[in-house]
Amino acid sequence: MKYLTQECSFDIPSLNDDRTVNVLTLTHPETHGTFQIVVSRDQLIGGEDLSRCMQRQIGLMTRHVTAFKEIARRQVEIGAPGSPALELESTFRQSGSTFHQIQAMTVIDAPRLLVITLSSQTPLTDAHREAWQQLLASYSANG
Repeated sequence: MKYLTQECSFDIPSLNDDRTVNVLTLTHPETHGTFQIVVSRDQLIGGEDLSRCMQRQIGLMTRHVTAFKEIARRQVEIGAPGSPALELESTFRQSGSTFHQIQAMTVIDAPRLLVITLSSQTPLTDAHREAWQQLLASYSANG
């Protein structure tokens, strides 16, 4: 199998489970503070749908964070022509810091999932939300 990253590609034996995480640090255009775009991989377990998978992920996360607060959860479409995704906006505390984030979870090849997260230690602004919407609109699955 050819494994491809932004910087390189290489051959590996058959891949059972990809748990790679990509973390990209961007600069907020108004405050010049940083925020992250995180792309991670996961899998649906035991026939679960996106909603159950997200609930499972929230359960796992709340074991490692405090003050988790779900702000909104909604069905969205990402990319063109549009892949169904589940979006979650939340805040939580970890290691003494507050994090504000928006996540989109989509099935890329059942049971494989892709989870895209915008995360900031400052409250989300219109500029964060605009960057998020541009990211989702530009999404294109490779495969």
